[in-house]
Parts: sequence; C-alpha cells; structure tokens
Amino acid sequence: MLETIEDLLGSKYGKEGEELIPVITDLRDAEKYRSLIRTIALATKLDEVRQAVAKAAAPARRPRKGGNGKRASTKT
Repeated sequence: MLETIEDLLGSKYGKEGEELIPVITDLRDAEKYRSLIRTIALATKLDEVRQAVAKAAAPARRPRKGGNGKRASTKT
C-alpha cells in the first residue's frame, strides 16, 4: 500500500507530494493507508491531501466517560 501511496503522490504532486511520505509511513495502519489512497486519488489539490494526512496522524480521541464530569467523593 505504501508503494501505491508513493506512486500516487509522486505522479500527481511531484517532490512536494513526496514530502508527506515519512509522516504517512509512520502511521503503520492499513485502514488509514486505504483512506489516504482514496483521498489522494480523488483530491484536486495537495492541500486536501495534507489535511487528510494531518487528520490521520493526529492522536485518536478518547471516548468520554459517562456522568457529569465530576469526580466521585471519597468521603464516607
């Protein structure tokens, strides 16, 4: 999949696109690679690809716990 990404970035955006490869390689996630391949193939501007790469590289948001957000009292 990485080869496909490299080929797409290089053929569509040249050296400027290839600068994203180290960040993409660090993702190590097949589903993110598939998503980026679709994005690169459909994108009309490199900025669209940059945004998708940044989103994929961002840490996953942890789900919030239920409740009112206050800590429970330890007093008995």
